Amino acid sequence: VSQDVIDGVGVVSEPCARQMAQGALVALAVDIALSATGLAGPGGGSEQTPVGTVFIGCASARGTVVREHRFTGDRQAVREQAVQSALQLLLDTLQA
Repeated sequence: VSQDVIDGVGVVSEPCARQMAQGALVALAVDIALSATGLAGPGGGSEQTPVGTVFIGCASARGTVVREHRFTGDRQAVREQAVQSALQLLLDTLQA
Protein backbone atom coordinates (compact mmCIF):
# COMPACT_ATOMS: atom_id res chain seq x y z
CA VAL A 1 0.00 0.00 0.00
CA SER A 2 1.39 3.36 -0.95
CA GLN A 3 2.56 5.71 1.76
CA ASP A 4 0.28 8.37 0.25
CA VAL A 5 -2.78 6.23 1.04
CA ILE A 6 -1.54 5.42 4.54
CA ASP A 7 -0.77 9.06 5.33
CA GLY A 8 -3.86 10.36 3.52
CA VAL A 9 -7.10 8.41 3.94
CA GLY A 10 -5.50 5.81 6.23
CA VAL A 11 -5.34 2.05 6.37
CA VAL A 12 -9.05 1.54 7.09
CA SER A 13 -10.22 2.78 3.72
CA GLU A 14 -11.39 1.77 0.26
CA PRO A 15 -8.11 2.76 -1.42
CA CYS A 16 -6.11 0.69 1.05
CA ALA A 17 -8.25 -2.44 0.51
CA ARG A 18 -8.03 -1.88 -3.27
CA GLN A 19 -4.23 -1.58 -3.26
CA MET A 20 -3.87 -4.57 -0.94
CA ALA A 21 -5.93 -6.83 -3.23
CA GLN A 22 -4.23 -5.59 -6.39
CA GLY A 23 -0.79 -5.91 -4.80
CA ALA A 24 -1.47 -9.48 -3.67
CA LEU A 25 -2.70 -10.38 -7.15
CA VAL A 26 0.60 -9.28 -8.67
CA ALA A 27 3.01 -10.29 -5.89
CA LEU A 28 1.60 -13.80 -5.57
CA ALA A 29 0.95 -14.28 -9.31
CA VAL A 30 -2.54 -15.61 -8.63
CA ASP A 31 -5.82 -15.35 -10.52
CA ILE A 32 -7.79 -13.79 -7.68
CA ALA A 33 -6.90 -12.09 -4.40
CA LEU A 34 -8.87 -10.90 -1.37
CA SER A 35 -8.02 -8.17 1.11
CA ALA A 36 -9.57 -6.89 4.31
CA THR A 37 -8.84 -3.90 6.47
CA GLY A 38 -10.93 -2.59 9.32
CA LEU A 39 -11.59 -1.98 12.98
CA ALA A 40 -12.78 -5.02 14.91
CA GLY A 41 -12.55 -3.31 18.30
CA PRO A 42 -12.98 -3.07 21.11
CA GLY A 43 -11.29 0.33 20.73
CA GLY A 44 -9.79 2.42 18.00
CA GLY A 45 -12.92 3.71 16.34
CA SER A 46 -13.99 7.28 15.69
CA GLU A 47 -17.22 9.00 14.72
CA GLN A 48 -16.14 8.92 11.06
CA THR A 49 -14.78 5.33 11.19
CA PRO A 50 -16.55 3.47 13.99
CA VAL A 51 -15.60 0.06 15.31
CA GLY A 52 -17.07 -2.50 12.92
CA THR A 53 -16.01 -0.63 9.78
CA VAL A 54 -14.40 -3.09 7.36
CA PHE A 55 -13.38 -2.74 3.72
CA ILE A 56 -13.08 -5.98 1.74
CA GLY A 57 -11.43 -6.06 -1.66
CA CYS A 58 -11.30 -8.63 -4.42
CA ALA A 59 -8.95 -8.29 -7.41
CA SER A 60 -8.91 -10.41 -10.56
CA ALA A 61 -8.22 -10.01 -14.26
CA ARG A 62 -11.76 -8.57 -14.55
CA GLY A 63 -10.94 -5.71 -12.17
CA THR A 64 -11.12 -4.87 -8.51
CA VAL A 65 -14.20 -4.53 -6.33
CA VAL A 66 -14.18 -3.11 -2.80
CA ARG A 67 -17.17 -3.28 -0.46
CA GLU A 68 -17.56 -1.24 2.70
CA HIS A 69 -19.27 -2.85 5.68
CA ARG A 70 -20.41 -1.67 9.11
CA PHE A 71 -20.61 -4.79 11.26
CA THR A 72 -21.95 -4.99 14.80
CA GLY A 73 -21.05 -7.01 17.85
CA ASP A 74 -17.87 -7.70 19.74
CA ARG A 75 -14.42 -8.19 18.20
CA GLN A 76 -15.02 -11.86 17.41
CA ALA A 77 -18.41 -11.14 15.81
CA VAL A 78 -16.93 -8.42 13.60
CA ARG A 79 -14.12 -10.74 12.50
CA GLU A 80 -16.55 -13.58 11.72
CA GLN A 81 -18.80 -11.27 9.71
CA ALA A 82 -15.79 -9.97 7.80
CA VAL A 83 -14.70 -13.50 6.87
CA GLN A 84 -18.22 -14.41 5.74
CA SER A 85 -18.45 -11.25 3.64
CA ALA A 86 -15.02 -11.82 2.09
CA LEU A 87 -15.99 -15.34 1.09
CA GLN A 88 -19.27 -14.05 -0.36
CA LEU A 89 -17.38 -11.44 -2.39
CA LEU A 90 -15.06 -14.17 -3.65
CA LEU A 91 -18.04 -16.32 -4.65
CA ASP A 92 -19.75 -13.37 -6.36
CA THR A 93 -16.59 -12.62 -8.31
CA LEU A 94 -16.15 -16.25 -9.40
CA GLN A 95 -19.76 -16.47 -10.54
CA ALA A 96 -19.68 -13.20 -12.54
